Amino acid sequence: MSAHLHPAALFRPMRRPARPWGQALMLMLRAFRTRQTLDELDDHILRDIGVTRLDARIEARRAPWDL
Repeated sequence: MSAHLHPAALFRPMRRPARPWGQALMLMLRAFRTRQTLDELDDHILRDIGVTRLDARIEARRAPWDL
């Protein structure tokens, strides 16, 4: 017997499991720090990793909870 999914189930957004608040806070802090570091990189390093200065600035200005 095979499982049968209703077609509408294929288009529902998947929900992420809830994280404990401490873990979520640590992830937000790490995102903030790494985005700030990205914004501080020299242009030649950004070129090496294939990121433009504009992309780095946009990423650095994302909200910490935007994971």
